[in-house]
Amino acid sequence: METENIQSAKPSKLEKPEILLATRNRHKTKEIQTMLGEGVVVTDATQYEHLPEVEETGVTFEENSRLKAEGISRHVSGLVLADDSGLEGRSRESTPPAMPVPDAPMRRIQPLS
Repeated sequence: METENIQSAKPSKLEKPEILLATRNRHKTKEIQTMLGEGVVVTDATQYEHLPEVEETGVTFEENSRLKAEGISRHVSGLVLADDSGLEGRSRESTPPAMPVPDAPMRRIQPLS
């Protein structure tokens, strides 16, 4: 499986680090870019046609975030970030919704050999 490098092999001091969001939601990308500021470049899956849709089969927001980040990281090298803000609601049986995890961890993804 061939991976695409989202970062330069040897970034210069002038290059900004790049984070790939495991999303195709451009609004979310813009929102994260605004939060992180000008010191980092935020891209998303819309810029990489070969990236798969990752099924969100987790029970919690954290599990779905992990599934997306790990699923996309199998196809690129560099830093991948995912979030799943999801929608919450109660069923007719009043079962509590999955609890959000506000600070899901961000991991540096090592290049694949």
